[in-house]
Amino acid sequence: MKVPTIWKSNQKLMTRKAQKRTPYERFLSEAQSLNMQ
Repeated sequence: MKVPTIWKSNQKLMTRKAQKRTPYERFLSEAQSLNMQ
């Protein structure tokens, strides 16, 4: 499944925000992004 470039750039913004989050929240968002692939 091809991921749109808009989603990829959005994911970069999400990862920047994730650096301010707790490790648990970061783990949840990573698991969510894996499910979307």
